[in-house]
Amino acid sequence: MDAASYSYTEHGFKTAMAALKNESEAAWEWLSKIPKHTWARHAMDMNCKTDLVVNNLSEVFNKWVLDVRAKPIRTMVDGIMTKLMVKFNANRTKTETVRWEICPTYAEKLEEAKKFARNCHALMAGPNLYQVTSWETTYAVNLQHRTCGCKKWDMTAVPCNNAISAIHKAKLQPEDFVHDFFKKKKMYLTAYSPIIYPVPGPDMWPRTDSMDIEAPVFKEHKGRAQTKRRKGQYEKPAPKDTSRMASITCSNCKKVGHRYTNCNVALNPSLAMRKNRHEPSSSSYELDAATPARRASSAAGAAATAPSPAQRASSSSATAPGPAKKRAPSASATTPGPPKKRASSASATAPGPPKKRATFAAPAQRTTTGSSS
Repeated sequence: MDAASYSYTEHGFKTAMAALKNESEAAWEWLSKIPKHTWARHAMDMNCKTDLVVNNLSEVFNKWVLDVRAKPIRTMVDGIMTKLMVKFNANRTKTETVRWEICPTYAEKLEEAKKFARNCHALMAGPNLYQVTSWETTYAVNLQHRTCGCKKWDMTAVPCNNAISAIHKAKLQPEDFVHDFFKKKKMYLTAYSPIIYPVPGPDMWPRTDSMDIEAPVFKEHKGRAQTKRRKGQYEKPAPKDTSRMASITCSNCKKVGHRYTNCNVALNPSLAMRKNRHEPSSSSYELDAATPARRASSAAGAAATAPSPAQRASSSSATAPGPAKKRAPSASATTPGPPKKRASSASATAPGPPKKRATFAAPAQRTTTGSSS
């Protein structure tokens, strides 16, 4: 069922429905009774520029107004108006500082398509018409009408991997083929340019001659009011959280314990752009798929700077080394003489007679007076 619902082409839809019929004919009969444009991607309207099959957009809005949707009608409308007023102003002022030109979500999709475009081979069949082969599939790409045989470019308005391969073959940039609906200057600013003006409270409302509208009578029912969505008969119940702290799983390597911002594995293109805050940068996949024009221009520049044959001949004659000249040796420098003995002084080397140590005589005894007399 999922293969039939998510197929972009009618051929893929019929193939998936045939496989479903072989597996369960009862399921095939039940699904065939539902109009295809309500659940099959290939039969949906392509003016919406989205390939969403599920109702995620309505679920997101439903959660956004969760705190005011159960209130009385006037309070609920005022609450939703206040939320929209703040949201419009935040998105309007955000565009003054951001550097991206394509909306972040679709810029990530474009980077992913650039990665898979390396496996495609494009051949030119005519003006703006290319045949693109990817593995075992082949599609026709028309750059003028911005269509591809896989129907993904037609539905999402963002070039697919087949279209990007043809765009590189035509020496153009994939960003120029993204629809204006997803660009900041063309549609994003226009969507949030209207200002939702504040509404004064009930104390500032003008009085009218008509009868005032009273609030509806509130009827209190037994039991607790139901706030959760009623699930379908075959819908699986949501798993209960056993703890308040959930384990963190990396969206890049799928391992537990860290986020993609701290991942040691090389990031995929969409996460790398998200980490770079969706700022425009040269993609590695664009460098891998360098156009022949760039190569030709670089070769022409190298040829312009290379010297001519005449210059090479003159430079070689000027720099060519001649016969090596022998240096005339000097006799005094090259002829070895007799070894010179180091002069040594006899007084310094010959030992002399040992010197006697000087002795002092004892002083004479002093005579007494009796002897003198």
